[in-house]
Amino acid sequence: MARDAMRLAGVTIAAVLFAIGPAGDAVAKKPSLRDVAKEAAKPSDEQQVLGRERPSETKYKKEAPAPEPREAEYVSDSGGWIDLGVEVWHVLADGSDAPSGPRVEEYMDVDPPPPPTYLRVGATVGGGGLAFDTFGPIGSGGVLFGVGKGRLGFDLRGQYTRGRFPPELRAGFETLDGWAGDAVLRWRVSEPISEVNVSLMLTGRLGFYEWGFRNAVQVATPAGVRTVDRDSIRYGTLLVGIGVVPFRGRQWALEFTAAGGRQEFDGTTKQGFENDVFADGVVVEGRVEVVFSPRW
Repeated sequence: MARDAMRLAGVTIAAVLFAIGPAGDAVAKKPSLRDVAKEAAKPSDEQQVLGRERPSETKYKKEAPAPEPREAEYVSDSGGWIDLGVEVWHVLADGSDAPSGPRVEEYMDVDPPPPPTYLRVGATVGGGGLAFDTFGPIGSGGVLFGVGKGRLGFDLRGQYTRGRFPPELRAGFETLDGWAGDAVLRWRVSEPISEVNVSLMLTGRLGFYEWGFRNAVQVATPAGVRTVDRDSIRYGTLLVGIGVVPFRGRQWALEFTAAGGRQEFDGTTKQGFENDVFADGVVVEGRVEVVFSPRW
């Protein structure tokens, strides 16, 4: 009798656990962005509850040309002069001598003066996108602030980005907006006297895209159902490129850059939706910069 009661109790507990198991999974299920887009395209009453410088020109001091050496010539024992080719010495009557004219040290090779430090302040605009991606071109614009010395330069850029979702998602998602910060390392490969300044560039970027839903969606959580009307996703990018300065004045420069690299997105959005829209991959971009570069 007791054994039958225990068997009956075990069957009852297993049945209860089996019954509540699917409900727990339904709440914990993470909806994808494409699922969210389908629901956001519907009116609220029809939705289902979802289960997240140019471097400036550096002038170097020219080395003074050394005079052609001439053979030493003795003119007089008492008051003439001896030409050593590099330095002229007067021979005095009393046997003493004193230098006259430039010293030897002035004709010796000397290191050029250290290059000046210069600031870089300017505006930047550009466009690009993920290769083979359905988003198409994405435009951006912003400001930059940097510093340079000799061949090396370092810039910080802040920019705003504007894009559009692919057609199949536009019914549920509004315009794509983004913010990003860049750290740019520049190495000038051309000589300071070159008419066209060429630099190699390495850029690291951190940013995020955000968007609104055309209709707020309902999302189930362990704490209950919540309403979501906006979302965002973070990304990181590493770019390698080249910058060309076809025009530069005393303090102003116009620079064109082209770069390509790798861009990677988070696997989930800020609201916890699974990312099946923003794909990791190769990214390319072109940019135009107008830079003011005063020297310190």
